[in-house]
Amino acid sequence: MAYTLAGGFLAAVWTDLFQSVLMFAGVMLLLVASLSAVGGLEQATLKSLQNTGPGFVFGPGYSAADSDHQFLPLSLAFSFFVVWIWGGVGAPAGLVRLMASQNTNVIRKSIYVLSVYNLGIYLPLIVICVCGRALLPDLAKSDEIVPRLALLTTANWPGGSLIAGLILAAPFGAVMSTVSSYLVVLSSGIVRDIYQRLLRPQAQRGELRLAAWATMILAGLISVAVMWSPPKFLQVFIVFSTSGAAATFLVPAIMACYWRRATPAGVAAGMISGAAVVLLLYVCGIMGWSPEQKVGATGGFKPWFLLGLEPLIWGLLMSSTSAVLVSLLTKPLAAEHISRLFDRQTGTAGRAI
Repeated sequence: MAYTLAGGFLAAVWTDLFQSVLMFAGVMLLLVASLSAVGGLEQATLKSLQNTGPGFVFGPGYSAADSDHQFLPLSLAFSFFVVWIWGGVGAPAGLVRLMASQNTNVIRKSIYVLSVYNLGIYLPLIVICVCGRALLPDLAKSDEIVPRLALLTTANWPGGSLIAGLILAAPFGAVMSTVSSYLVVLSSGIVRDIYQRLLRPQAQRGELRLAAWATMILAGLISVAVMWSPPKFLQVFIVFSTSGAAATFLVPAIMACYWRRATPAGVAAGMISGAAVVLLLYVCGIMGWSPEQKVGATGGFKPWFLLGLEPLIWGLLMSSTSAVLVSLLTKPLAAEHISRLFDRQTGTAGRAI
């Protein structure tokens, strides 16, 4: 929060770059340390199977005697790929980073760089988690797997404490990177779109800066208060926030980029309907209004997996349907406005701008 307050969007962008490098280095170090400690990938796989049972790998899944669980249905497994891909694309923290690009050519090139980077981050994490199941089979909270593994696997290394610290800095870098972007989105949305546009159109630059700082500080204090008593599994809240944000912003963002017939009313309908569907399915699951489910996170904070699908899928379907229908039923924007957004403009000297 401190560096975002001081430097705003520029600080968030540069620290994102440094934290990404730190995350990559931390994952590589933990991969080497984990495989060395367990004796290689083959031993990690065999020991993890021994510690958990073959039901996690081979069908039909869990033992029939275990009535509290069941093997994940194919529909929910499919949902994971939708959440992973489109959840990240539709997250405001990801969308706002595109504004740091110099031009569209830079964005196109970054697609290839990011593909290689993600491959180097997430495939090793799968191997690391397999090693974690082999080395720490009785870990009560799965959210602690990275720090526990870092401390365990580097204990006998020269400078092990320093290496463990570098590894532990990786997840903190990921958290800080996302939080800084969300602070920028939150403060700009509240200050520019609500405070300046609706309440104080005549507000000066200094007043807007103070309002942005106050918004960031308040958001940080609320986050600290909420996490004072942390949940059992933090990942369930990450999935909830990712699904809700993507269902709200993904379809409107795609429409704004590629569909000339989109209208403000259609975009608003897509945002409201997508968010409403995700919230409704979560409320049904939390309140117990859904049929009994043996899938999902342990505890009460889980949604209703309607037809075995993650709420994000239903949210995207409703968002896209309502956004397209409302756009077609409402008056299109002026042709001059559409041309300014979609067509290449030329200056007085004939040079494209």
